[in-house]
Amino acid sequence: MKDGDIPYARVHLDHQARRLRLEVRDAATGQSWHRAYEQEYLPRNSTAAGFFAFAFDGTTTRGKEELTVPNGRYVLVLTVEKALSDGTNPAHFETWTSPAFTIARP
Repeated sequence: MKDGDIPYARVHLDHQARRLRLEVRDAATGQSWHRAYEQEYLPRNSTAAGFFAFAFDGTTTRGKEELTVPNGRYVLVLTVEKALSDGTNPAHFETWTSPAFTIARP
């Protein structure tokens, strides 16, 4: 987590998205460390090989509180809510979980 060595979630969107969330969870227990990123009304990627890159700098937010995630093993859980979705319908969401990675600050 220094000199630009931070994890990124690279996301390709074929269609617009109502909302995109990136949550940090403990890799072993699944405990949530809250949101690393959230954005509404994203456009689709303009090319077939294009992507958006969302960085995780080791901090998350819970409401208005900013948290520093301690050293350990984590996963990023990306949730995308489809455009024109019914926010109560689970079929209108897509989720992806990253491989585990380690935060080891000096």
